[in-house]
Amino acid sequence: MKKLSILVVVSMLLMAFHCSNEIRQTDCGCEGETTETIHEVEATVDYPPNGNLRIFLVNRPTVALTPCSIENDLKDRLSVNKLKLKISGDIKVLCPDTRYSGKPFVFKNIEVIDTENSN
Repeated sequence: MKKLSILVVVSMLLMAFHCSNEIRQTDCGCEGETTETIHEVEATVDYPPNGNLRIFLVNRPTVALTPCSIENDLKDRLSVNKLKLKISGDIKVLCPDTRYSGKPFVFKNIEVIDTENSN
């Protein structure tokens, strides 16, 4: 009887952990919780050879953002390294087992300002 009770308790704990892990996964990523909303912040584009577009905030260069979705024509314009932008949008929670190279970001507004190196 004692073994059965222990087995039931362990099973319940495993189920609770599994369910809480599923809930955490839905609270992160592009559809997840917003951690910060930014308004008209200057940023630069980084497009490394692996092709994972990242955007860095000028006033916080250690914060890398990965756009959740980009229109094709905008993606072509953003493919220029060091492109200067002014962006507004929502920074989302990064999922623990993420495929993003930066925090997920949902654009509300984007303005191309200039390129640093237009040679």
